[in-house]
Amino acid sequence: MELLVFKETKFMELVKGEKYIIKRFNKTYYNGIFTGHAFKFGSNISMFEEVKDVSKPTEIYIWKLEFYDDSARTFHKMIRQKEQRQNAMELRAVNLLLQRIVGDNAFKYL
Repeated sequence: MELLVFKETKFMELVKGEKYIIKRFNKTYYNGIFTGHAFKFGSNISMFEEVKDVSKPTEIYIWKLEFYDDSARTFHKMIRQKEQRQNAMELRAVNLLLQRIVGDNAFKYL
């Protein structure tokens, strides 16, 4: 079984096409794909597609959803443990290659 880790993401750092968990102040949770930012009626808007309300026992599907005034909610990106391990292995491989090229075993690439 693969574990999921959730990383909180700022409103302006949301990436189009990525899937996010949206947590509202009243403990309502949504799951959806971010499609972009907009500015309407004097407020910032975040737009999501294929949204599910996962805070209820039965999931409610909503095709498109726009959130106004995003100060009342937090966004969390789902990061799979597999991706974290893959990134760590790639970084280790880069460090080993650079250590061999430089000739210094203490060399670390951040």
